[in-house]
Amino acid sequence: MLNESFALNAVPLSPGRRVYAIGDVHGRRDLLAKCLDEIRRDLAGHPCQTPHRVFLGDYIDRGPDSAGVLQTLIDLDDGIPTTFLAGNHEVYLTQFLQDASALKMWSRVGGATALASYGVDFPFRLGPAEMAEVLRLFTERLPGSHRLFLERLDLKLEIEGFTFVHAGIRPNVPMHRQTAEDILTIREPFLTELNSFGTFVVHGHTPVEKPEIWPNRMNIDTRAVESGLLTCAVIEGSEVRFLWGLAS
Repeated sequence: MLNESFALNAVPLSPGRRVYAIGDVHGRRDLLAKCLDEIRRDLAGHPCQTPHRVFLGDYIDRGPDSAGVLQTLIDLDDGIPTTFLAGNHEVYLTQFLQDASALKMWSRVGGATALASYGVDFPFRLGPAEMAEVLRLFTERLPGSHRLFLERLDLKLEIEGFTFVHAGIRPNVPMHRQTAEDILTIREPFLTELNSFGTFVVHGHTPVEKPEIWPNRMNIDTRAVESGLLTCAVIEGSEVRFLWGLAS
């Protein structure tokens, strides 16, 4: 599978255009670094006139180094045009910055590991005072550049016949009427929709063991935290091949 190309049921990208789409990172800075190196090697070995790199969100939580992942993305300066999409986990963090009580929700999806990566301990009790203190400490320790990065994330990227989002889209709803909630969190009825969305959707959010290619969409969230496999889909024409960030 490492060197294979797979056909996509999509309108081909224009000649000379290539998209590198990276799935959910979830605090695995080690896998991210390896994936970025693979992309650079791929471009050096196979030059492309118009490359574009898109990250599908969920950079933080669950894994050991959320802060390091964000810093790595902020520091990217390799000249590859890049779009950073929001995932639902980034939204949980920004909601917490606005309202300490949002820590209850964030804690249920792995927020404690993100806080720890900034040197903030998670309290044993989630009372109002404890949540307010966590917010105070986190606000002090979250670099301004990280906060700005999170505030500037995009919801979607449309390139010709492809749409890149974190979770998916609601079937039979035009793109301009899709809600942020659906784009960031939808599973059903998106995952079981067999008809065309009018665009080929590339997404993450729902973990799978290996990349899944369907007639109307492709899922590249390969459980980076647990599997040690971060997936990058390389789309060219109407075909895809894969690069990987693999654990040592």
